[in-house]
Amino acid sequence: MQTTASIEVIRTIQQALLETKQVRARYESPYEEEPFSLTLHVYRLCLIKRAWYVIGHIDGEQEPKPFGRSFQGDAGHSISKRQYPEL
Repeated sequence: MQTTASIEVIRTIQQALLETKQVRARYESPYEEEPFSLTLHVYRLCLIKRAWYVIGHIDGEQEPKPFGRSFQGDAGHSISKRQYPEL
């Protein structure tokens, strides 16, 4: 079951996709001990086996990768005003 916070995170990511903007969020990685802040260039939002995944790349990296549903929606997801760079 999705919480109001997780629904709000999904809506924020959808808005970023529609407006071709970046998302700033806190993310809990299975490979890191602590959650960390990131700026994500979002390419796609996917629902796979009843779980949401964001495909994108982090500032400073070029390779897109999947990010699981571990975005924290309660404190500080926002959409950056910066546009995607031209391809």
